[in-house]
Amino acid sequence: MEIEQERLLMLAKHLREAAEAAGRTDVVAKVDDLVLMIADAEPPAAQGKTNVVLRILDGLGL
Repeated sequence: MEIEQERLLMLAKHLREAAEAAGRTDVVAKVDDLVLMIADAEPPAAQGKTNVVLRILDGLGL
């Protein structure tokens, strides 16, 4: 993973956590889309988008 990509994902993780804490599910959904775009990932049909996003963000080691 490129440094720039990792930095963007770290920022997205912080934004997602803040949106979640504020109860902004609409923002969380948009951040999830952003994470998938940054990671160039497409969730398999059998898995939900949120599960894939959380696995990507957990992989950052933060």
